[in-house]
Amino acid sequence: DGAAQPFTPRQRAAFSAQVDKIYDGFITRVATGRRLPPDRVREIAKGRVWTGAQAKPLGLVDEVGGFYAAVDKAKTLAGLSGQSVHLKPVAAHRSPFEALERALGAGSASMRTLMTAIQVLSDPRAAALADQFNQARLQARGANLIAPVQLP
Repeated sequence: DGAAQPFTPRQRAAFSAQVDKIYDGFITRVATGRRLPPDRVREIAKGRVWTGAQAKPLGLVDEVGGFYAAVDKAKTLAGLSGQSVHLKPVAAHRSPFEALERALGAGSASMRTLMTAIQVLSDPRAAALADQFNQARLQARGANLIAPVQLP
């Protein structure tokens, strides 16, 4: 089992470099978004998680509040204070599996079954067995199969 093997020095270095790259990207995005020097963001961050109350004096958030406070602030910034607004939910990015599940109106158990069937039927031995079952089913219903093998 390859998952139980320790990293080689080369793998450890590659993994560490990738983690550093992701962290540097995070620091850059926070520094840009909060208009803070990257060194200040690094000093604040150090891999820690801050509550909203802790983050405000550090300059990581503008205000502390919940969903409705954010909606009120957005209305104010949009010049819609005091007006009733309709909030439209925005769907998160869906995986191709979730999109297919939604398009077919099938539950996740049904979709897992379908995906398993597709995987099984992509095996030529399984496809041949499925053809045999289908032929037997058709013959049991009285079908006279002239060419029981599907031609390409």
